[in-house]
Amino acid sequence: MAVEASLMLLAAWVVVAHVPMRRWRHRLETASDTARRPDAVLTEGALSTARGVSRIVRKVARRAPFRAVCLPQALAAQWMLRRRNVPTHVVFAARQGPESGIEFHAWLRAGGETVLGDQPGGNWQPFEAADTSVRAEPLFTPPDR
Repeated sequence: MAVEASLMLLAAWVVVAHVPMRRWRHRLETASDTARRPDAVLTEGALSTARGVSRIVRKVARRAPFRAVCLPQALAAQWMLRRRNVPTHVVFAARQGPESGIEFHAWLRAGGETVLGDQPGGNWQPFEAADTSVRAEPLFTPPDR
């Protein structure tokens, strides 16, 4: 699984670093409605799989020869979990930085639980509205890379 995580992390890093977000963000919105609901319940086996994959992705990211921050990690784990039929949802968020400017963060949720990218303290504002019964429009648009 570490080899798979390495390949997925590299692919995610390339996508984030070199492909404009407008070209790939729509693929993230295909996550199932179950994964998007905060009260979603997955089997313990599926949650265990999500935690295990996330743990391996974090370990590989620490040793990667490139800077694999939160978004490539969340994408890599989501891709791996999609192959294992575990529904997930990548959450994008922003907040005002302590000095100036906007800080961005991403984390991965499965079954109403954050499985990768602990949400650090602060006023993180998710890009999507809380009501997932309708297609949410982004509150912020991150800059294209």
